Amino acid sequence: MLYFPSSKYYFRNILGEEIAGAKDAVEISGHLITPEAGPHAFALSADGQCRLEVDGAPRDGSPVHLAQGSHAYTIRYLKEGPSYGLRLTLTDPSGKTRIVRERDLQVQYDAAAFSRILAEHEARRRAREDFLRNSPDRIVNGGFEDAYGGQPRDWRLEHWQSPTGRFVYAVDGNAGKEGRCAGLIEHRDGVADSRWVQEVTVKPGTEYTFAGWIRTEDVTRHGAGAFLVVENTTFKTEEIFGTADWQHVEVTAKTDADQHRLKVQCRLGNYGAPNTGRAWFDGITFREAP
Repeated sequence: MLYFPSSKYYFRNILGEEIAGAKDAVEISGHLITPEAGPHAFALSADGQCRLEVDGAPRDGSPVHLAQGSHAYTIRYLKEGPSYGLRLTLTDPSGKTRIVRERDLQVQYDAAAFSRILAEHEARRRAREDFLRNSPDRIVNGGFEDAYGGQPRDWRLEHWQSPTGRFVYAVDGNAGKEGRCAGLIEHRDGVADSRWVQEVTVKPGTEYTFAGWIRTEDVTRHGAGAFLVVENTTFKTEEIFGTADWQHVEVTAKTDADQHRLKVQCRLGNYGAPNTGRAWFDGITFREAP
């Protein structure tokens, strides 16, 4: 393994050694596995200079389409300060950002080994999908299809908004991703922090996956974007800004030992970070994780 203490990051299956104090420049080469085809974005953070090449081309964080399978990569690292830090992350086709897993890094090309690893990825993916599909959903009316007077049943609205502006909180009957409807939050000509809220019953000390679809229009970066969050927990998806078509967001986290009820939220803006724009929410689920 190659270990960078300041970032607590291991490159396993590569050099079989730790960074020594005399080494200020390192070149790491090998093969990485992409379990599925589609756009991939790589990001390097380092205590010093670094450069990443995948399939012989430099990668600067912009998405690039990669086929499923093995890809040659090279990392060139030059230490500039007293510490050694280097960390490689990957944003996969689903939009999730994660540290590249050690099982996806190999010293050299091995067709049999790569086929086995890809098969393991596929088996885990199918098992996870089957588990989530059969796990009871704690959310009621997560598709916002059940409405009365333009408001979604089983959800309540909480918000702070500026004294002036145009604010709309309703079920949009022609905007759904998975069905006909979606929950709409709209802040125009004024800022606000608004959220559709529902309380769910959970088991303490248990992992859950909170997921759904979000679409945005004119959400600025002057405040918090559109996201899913559970109050007083680590459940929070990435924030979506600008004008973006439907994106699937998801977060998995564990409930505390004393938590029996949680307050889930579909949110635009945040405490101390109100915003403007429009956000639609659909297909919201909260299920026990595999």
